[in-house]
Amino acid sequence: TVNQTAMGIDLLIASDSLTWIDGVTYYTSTITPTYTYVGGAANGCDSVVTLHLTVNQTPIGIDEQLACDSLTWIDGITYYASTNTPTYTYPAGAANGCDSIVTLHLTVNNTAYSIDDQIVCDNLTWIDGITYYASTNTPTYTYVGGAANGCDSIVTLHLTVNNTAYGIDELIACDSLTWIDGITYYISTNTPTYTYVGGAANGCDSIVTLHLTVNNTAYGIDEQIVCDSLTWLDGITYYASTNIPTYTYVGGAANGCDSIVTLHLIVNQSYIIEDTLTICENELPYTYGDTVFGIETTSMSVHYIHNSTALACDSITLLTIELVPSSYNTLDTIVLENDLPLWMNGVAYSTDTTFALTFAGANDAGCDSVVTTMISHLHGMEWFSLQRVRKVSYIPPQMVWIVL
Repeated sequence: TVNQTAMGIDLLIASDSLTWIDGVTYYTSTITPTYTYVGGAANGCDSVVTLHLTVNQTPIGIDEQLACDSLTWIDGITYYASTNTPTYTYPAGAANGCDSIVTLHLTVNNTAYSIDDQIVCDNLTWIDGITYYASTNTPTYTYVGGAANGCDSIVTLHLTVNNTAYGIDELIACDSLTWIDGITYYISTNTPTYTYVGGAANGCDSIVTLHLTVNNTAYGIDEQIVCDSLTWLDGITYYASTNIPTYTYVGGAANGCDSIVTLHLIVNQSYIIEDTLTICENELPYTYGDTVFGIETTSMSVHYIHNSTALACDSITLLTIELVPSSYNTLDTIVLENDLPLWMNGVAYSTDTTFALTFAGANDAGCDSVVTTMISHLHGMEWFSLQRVRKVSYIPPQMVWIVL
């Protein structure tokens, strides 16, 4: 009885290598190796096995990674620095059924950090779209992929907020004011503002608001009606009517502004009358119109007499005065004692006496004549020793002289 050796084929697929039943490790596909199981067949004969081996290669891959700051990889580990060593095996993960081995090639770049230092006036609307009104160091903004290495760029705002300076310019002006903005204002106002760019001590703008009080110059008219001329308060003498001259009292108005007076002048002309007046000395004081001449008046004096009226100019009288003195004479009268009393002009004289008699208009000029009479009486034979009798040079006819 001849039994056949049992022949068999061992079909195998291996990854990378296979250590077969013969103890040999095969790294490539082969169909030649055999192995004999002595008496291993069911009929007691040997069993010869031929290896039909297909060797597939395990795929080796590289996972190139570029990360910012860190990377948590497929192995569950977080890597914070660049590395080429970590591997990860996907069991039977290859298309040929073998494992798939991945090696991590990691480049770790850092996120870029920067500070945005800002000094602003009043407020800042930042890159995050938010308006900040106070100083702060906390806001951040991320530029995704904005760094040169492709990572994010994170900016932190360091903000200093200064305030605009505000001031009020209180002004009082007369009639108008041309302000720092170049505009001339003619009425009171609280609204105009002017900005000095960067004018505040903190570098911000300085905004000034005008509070303006405008007072008006006071205007007045000085109505004058004069004769011949007027020397006005401007020191000028005007000889004709005019409405033009003005005079300014600097700060003379009640509100502190100037007071401007306009002269409305009517000049009327005076006229001159020449007259000669003869006055007897005994007529002093003498009234001529509204003028009284006193005892100090001298002969041949010239006077200007102003005859004022309410509506017209003076009439000026050029008056030449001739002052005629009165006549003064002395009469000595001697009587005997037994002839007393002596009657003269209705008056009885009983003793020696002296008296003056005035005869109105009795001299050649028509002025008074004043005669001074001296009465003396004699006793007995004294008459015969009398050497002479003094007489006045002129005896008015109105007087009767009695000499015994």
